Amino acid sequence: MGASQTCTRRFIFKNRNPRQFTSMLLSATTSKPRTTLCKTQQLLDSINALCDQGQLEQAITLPQDTDHQAIKKRFPAYSCLLQACSESMAASLAQKVETHMAKTSFPHCLFLNNRRIDIYCKSGYIIEARKVFDEMSEKDLVSYNTMIHGYCCFGLLDDARQVFVQMHEKNQVSWGIMIGGYVRHEYAFEALEMFVDMNRSGLKPEPIILVAALRASVVAGSLNHGCRFML
Repeated sequence: MGASQTCTRRFIFKNRNPRQFTSMLLSATTSKPRTTLCKTQQLLDSINALCDQGQLEQAITLPQDTDHQAIKKRFPAYSCLLQACSESMAASLAQKVETHMAKTSFPHCLFLNNRRIDIYCKSGYIIEARKVFDEMSEKDLVSYNTMIHGYCCFGLLDDARQVFVQMHEKNQVSWGIMIGGYVRHEYAFEALEMFVDMNRSGLKPEPIILVAALRASVVAGSLNHGCRFML
């Protein structure tokens, strides 16, 4: 499909009444047989258009109107819906998506689990985020960093530190989140000690982390004291 055809199709979807999307989808699944790929693309187009219009709750109802066996192969649909929930910080709607995923026995993959953690953290559902995190059989840097960031945002620094310590591998983002979290909540000495530990680990701090360390020095009340930590 060419670029002009794609733009035309998106224009048509964006200018339809939201209720028309459901009827279009239902008619497509009950009329002449079509390939799974075609049905998947139609579902995804409808979801994207509704999300573009801010009709997130309406978009979430679309997978519920389709065949359960077919939806198992529709990873993009769930990914799109969870991304929209994340951008809107709509944890309650994300739970509806998860309910449908459970009904269709859709496997929870690493990518979608990370999005679930992100949604819950952004929405302030920290307990739910930690539940998803703990139940994950596979975790990566994104999983850990997202959970740590969620804790730091709400001042739960002991919990953030606990997750941080569990990491087998840490990157600049991991250290930066912890140092920034300590600075944000005025735990200056902890931030500076974390900065020292980062240097000892062999990672070179990025400029934004250096700025956070200098801010910690100011909070500590002694720039000289802070500089001693950074040497």
